[in-house]
Amino acid sequence: MELNFDENVEIERVNELIADASYELDSIDPDYIEWLLSAWISDDQGNAGIALQLAAAAEFGCDVPAWLTDGRHGISDVSDAQAVLRWLKALRPAREMVVYRGISGREGLPLESWTEDREIAEFYAERNGSGIVVERTVSADEILTTWRSGLGLKCAEEVIVINRRKS
Repeated sequence: MELNFDENVEIERVNELIADASYELDSIDPDYIEWLLSAWISDDQGNAGIALQLAAAAEFGCDVPAWLTDGRHGISDVSDAQAVLRWLKALRPAREMVVYRGISGREGLPLESWTEDREIAEFYAERNGSGIVVERTVSADEILTTWRSGLGLKCAEEVIVINRRKS
């Protein structure tokens, strides 16, 4: 299986989302919103991706790996990122969903990519070398957003799941 990744479609979708967020969240710099939301689509492991993870931890009470909080990244204020996450969460479906994930070795972050399609999860599991696919039923409250309602790759039928604190 191959993902039918059409960069133009994915960029157009995230640009529409950025425009909507910038309009709704008019007190936040539109460039900052673009920086955050574009990071998720491009699987950015840099400061924008880290800011999203730290904001999710603060907003939703998630456990955070130590490497995210060691201060190396210079990110101290995530209040605007939290506002963007609250806005995205309001767009999510109000129902539970069955989702799948191809294990990648990056599990346990406050926000994780899952998919609605088991074959897509198998593709990621093979690509990541684990070969392991997990299935999970997530409540509406555990969903940040989906490709249908907001942020997420259409080609991956992505569902962004919030990993709340385990303790």
